[in-house]
Amino acid sequence: MSGNKNWIAGAWRPSASGHSFNTNHFGAWPRSDGMDVAAALAGIEEASASWRSQSPAARADGLGEVLDYWEDAGELEEEFATCLDLLPSALWDARKAALALGDEYIARPRDLGPRSPTLARAAAGGLGSALVRCVFPALLEGRGVLLLSDADAPLVATLFAELFDAAGFPPGLLALLHDDASTSARAALASERLGQVALAEPEDRAQALVRIASESSVPPPGWAGAQDLSPPGKLDWQITPTRQRAALVLLGDDPQAAARAVCRQAFGPALPLSGQGTGAVGRVYCHEQHLSAFTSALLDAVDRLERPGMLFDSGLASHIGRISQLGLDEGATLIRGAYGAFTGSQRRMRDAILVPSVFTNVEPLMALAKTDRPAPVLSLLRVTSDSEAQELGRALPSAAFPSR
Repeated sequence: MSGNKNWIAGAWRPSASGHSFNTNHFGAWPRSDGMDVAAALAGIEEASASWRSQSPAARADGLGEVLDYWEDAGELEEEFATCLDLLPSALWDARKAALALGDEYIARPRDLGPRSPTLARAAAGGLGSALVRCVFPALLEGRGVLLLSDADAPLVATLFAELFDAAGFPPGLLALLHDDASTSARAALASERLGQVALAEPEDRAQALVRIASESSVPPPGWAGAQDLSPPGKLDWQITPTRQRAALVLLGDDPQAAARAVCRQAFGPALPLSGQGTGAVGRVYCHEQHLSAFTSALLDAVDRLERPGMLFDSGLASHIGRISQLGLDEGATLIRGAYGAFTGSQRRMRDAILVPSVFTNVEPLMALAKTDRPAPVLSLLRVTSDSEAQELGRALPSAAFPSR
């Protein structure tokens, strides 16, 4: 088992320096640096030759076996699904997507070059999506993957790596490093062994990593030597921003059923994430004839939630505070929760427990209606017709119809 360690070359290891960092909820974790990155990339390189020699179909089957193991793991299924924000019902969808990617490579063979390793990083609430969007495509192409955990929730990435380990995936092909800041990211971006960067996280975090790659190449602490440095412009970047979804409640919908569905999609059922997962509903465009009944049923569903969720993102609390205060100033009304209310007076903001919050009287031009960062805050917007709801929904590619 991991024991709060890095996963390098098929073994769970402490950081090479012996240093660690602490999180209030998850204990002490390795503070990785350039030495850990070098060891992880060396392990990936050693494991990659036999993996690259397999056909795309064989690689797709291997990834499908990881999902099959997940589904067959009994109690582990619920644990992984909850922590990775990928519900058991979505496992087959993920497997189908992986197989479809394999079929695409078979149908359209192309020169993928040296297929150097991929650096993958995902926000804690986005790791479920990262299965398909970041990690699977790289592995299907024959690349190894160096996964960096979210410093606010390193346990989530560890569960992800344990899944591949327990399923018998080729040791070393997937490596996991923990770090409390950006040291390991800087070291990886400076390595001549790296060929691709795949991110599934909020845009501000992704932009920060792009800025790091654009800085002048200076060997980070613990790095082996200047011969391992290369210009960041050689990297292939694949960025998938994590965003909220919008729900549409149309005239022909059942407002009570829609309210229950929206509550699940906004604040659960993966309660530890509480709205911080990729694709969580953050806005509702509700037909005015249903707004009263929908709102009443929604608040009842929110009150029945088992518990609030942990805050993973250290910058999310201040972001919520700024956006919510601006929303109140613009005329929105807070009808459940409190944007500044964190339970546990001794908790730091980054380790706070969030209370799901609901705003009404939100207008399309307000900041609350424009924010895209997944958070346990739901905004209700009144629309006068189905066509208005659908027009607003078309402006948001991730719009959902919760009651259909």
